[in-house]
Amino acid sequence: MKPVLELSKDEKKMFERIVQWLESNNELQAVDTYMISLCARSWGHIEKAVAMLEEKDGAMIQVLKNGTRQVSPEYSNWIRATDEFMKYIKHLGLSPLSRKSLLKEINGGKSDDDPFADLPGTPRP
Repeated sequence: MKPVLELSKDEKKMFERIVQWLESNNELQAVDTYMISLCARSWGHIEKAVAMLEEKDGAMIQVLKNGTRQVSPEYSNWIRATDEFMKYIKHLGLSPLSRKSLLKEINGGKSDDDPFADLPGTPRP
């Protein structure tokens, strides 16, 4: 299965991980290609948003010249990208709760078998 969108290297890696997960659980359908591609693309959006936040030293609040404080555009982009990604993974049955249930049933829930275990932000046991 190949992405239907032009994806970056990291986005392709995410696409392949999602496909691997769905294939290993006999959940992959040909019609999922577009949704998986969108999910992988949204992962790329998160990576870009994180890079933008890091350029601003992770500042969540922006102070304007007149002293007004507001949520920074970089932080807003990160929130939107994360929400978008979460919607896709829920749609594909890849939410943490879904994965935990499937892993427990399939292989005893060993974290080593989780293809997403090495992603940034994944809690460690």
